[in-house]
Amino acid sequence: MPASPKPQKLIPNKPLRDHISQMPCLVRGCPHKVAYHHLRSIGAGGRDEFNLIPLCYHEHHTSGIHTMPDNDFEKKHSLPDLKSLAIILTVGFFGAEKSVEKLAVMRGIDMESAEAIILDAIDNCNNDAKNLVG
Repeated sequence: MPASPKPQKLIPNKPLRDHISQMPCLVRGCPHKVAYHHLRSIGAGGRDEFNLIPLCYHEHHTSGIHTMPDNDFEKKHSLPDLKSLAIILTVGFFGAEKSVEKLAVMRGIDMESAEAIILDAIDNCNNDAKNLVG
């Protein structure tokens, strides 16, 4: 079995950041300007492209995600798993095949493991959506 590639230490590309920033805030009814949020800070190693979600200024800085753990933020706003959602948003931007390749290189894993992570993210969000709807 060939060795896995070394993970890349890159900040997500500008077109992806711009794309995420054009999406609506994940918190319903939020009328404020939206920006991307790193689920894992860059300083903590959150430099890959599967780490961004759209949040408005209020939910990002004032009384939102930076004031509580991600799990509490998800529960407070009835959101799906944010890490899974960030992966799905990136796959939506790059497409499935390119996303598997990027995830493998960025995280230093093989292609099968990268594909499994993406499929798990989709399952997590589907299950969360079913639970939210009832």
